[in-house]
Amino acid sequence: AYECFRVAFLDSCGNISIQSIEHKTIYLSATFDVCATTASLVWNQYINMNSPVSQYQIFKRVNTGPFTLLATNTAPDIDYVDTGLALGNNYCYFVRAANGTKTSSSNRVCDTLNVLQPPLFTYNRYATVLSDKEILITAHVDTAGKSVKSYKLLRATGTSGSFDSIATLLPPAASTLSYNDKSVSTNINSYSYRWDAMDSCAHVIMTSNLGTTMLLKGEIAPNLDITLTWNDYGDWMGNTNRYDIYRAVDGVWEPSPFITYSYTGSGRTHTDDVSLFINSKGIFSYKVVAFEGAGNIYGFADSSTSNIAKIYEYPKIYVPNCFTPNGDNMNDIFIPVIGFIEPSSYTLRIFDNTGTPAFTSTNPAEGWDGKKKKHPCQEGVYMYVINCKASNGDNSQVSGTVSLIR
Repeated sequence: AYECFRVAFLDSCGNISIQSIEHKTIYLSATFDVCATTASLVWNQYINMNSPVSQYQIFKRVNTGPFTLLATNTAPDIDYVDTGLALGNNYCYFVRAANGTKTSSSNRVCDTLNVLQPPLFTYNRYATVLSDKEILITAHVDTAGKSVKSYKLLRATGTSGSFDSIATLLPPAASTLSYNDKSVSTNINSYSYRWDAMDSCAHVIMTSNLGTTMLLKGEIAPNLDITLTWNDYGDWMGNTNRYDIYRAVDGVWEPSPFITYSYTGSGRTHTDDVSLFINSKGIFSYKVVAFEGAGNIYGFADSSTSNIAKIYEYPKIYVPNCFTPNGDNMNDIFIPVIGFIEPSSYTLRIFDNTGTPAFTSTNPAEGWDGKKKKHPCQEGVYMYVINCKASNGDNSQVSGTVSLIR
C-alpha cells in the first residue's frame, strides 16, 4: 500500500515545529494475465508534490535487462496495460511521478508469465501413406507436461504451402498420439504435418518437427522402361537412411524390394526395365518405403511408405511381314508378338484377297500355319486384323498385310 509522510523539525531544546503538508507515495500494483499475455498496471496519484505532478513515467525491465521507459501518462491518468508479453519471460515495472524538476518513484512489481510444467518434447515420429485417400500421422509426446491441454495437428500441401489445422486431440494417457487424415489425395500431392502443443489459453507452447510424405510418380519411357521419381521423406531425428522400392505386376506384389537407394537429400529417380514382363497384362504398381537412420534419441527407427503409383503399359504388337509355311521348321508360322494386353480380349483374323476369312484365333500363343480348313493357301498377300484391349481397358486395333511365300 502507499504511505503518507509529514516532516517536522526538532530543535536542541526538544521543541517540534509545525508539520509540513502530507506527501503520499506511489503504490503500483499489477495483474498479469497469462492467457491474454498482458500486464495491467494501476497506481495511486502522488499527493502534494511542490508544483503538481504533470506526468507518470512507466518503466519496464525484461529478465535481467535494464529498465527502459515504456510509456508516459499525463496526470491524472493512473493505469496502463502492457500487451504482447512472451511466456517464460520475467517482467518488472515501476512508475515515476514527475513535474519537470522533481520525481518520485513507486515500488517495483515483478512476475514471470508462465504456464504449468511445459512438455519436454513433442516429436512427430512419422507420416505414412495408407491409401490414395488416407495418411497416418503418429507423434511421441511428453505425458508429464501438465500444461498441455490439447494437441493441434496442422497440414500443408507439399513443403511450401500454408499450414491449416485439421484436428485437435486431447493429451493421450500413453506417449503415442495418432491421427488418420482421410481428406487427402496422395497420388496428387505430398503433405507436411506438424503438431502444436496447446495450453489452456490456446497458446502454442511447443511445436514438433515436420513429417512430409513422399509423392511417387511414374511414367512410361522409351525402350520398355518406366521412370519413377519421388521426393525425400522429412524430417526424422535420425535422418533418412535408405529407400526400398517394391513392384507389383498385374496386381501381384513381389515379396522383397527389387532395388534400394541411399538417401541423397534431393529426391530420387529410378528407371525400371520391364521388358522381362512383356507377356504380362502390363499393369505395374510401385511404392517406396523410407527408413529412418540411427541417431534418434527416443530410440525409434521408423519407416514411411509412399503412395502407390500405378502405370498401365501400352500394348506392344510386333507383326512379321512375311512367312514361309513350307515345312522346314523355319518361319513356318505367322504369329504376331504380343505384349501388355488383356489376353481374353485378343482376336487375330486373316483374310485372303477376296476378303474371305482364312483364319481366326483368340489365343495370343496360336499362329497361322498358312492353311484354310486344313488346306494350304496359295502364295500371295493376305490381310490381318488384330483386336485387343490395353491393360487400362482401352481398345486397340492393328491391321496390315503379310506375304505368304512357299
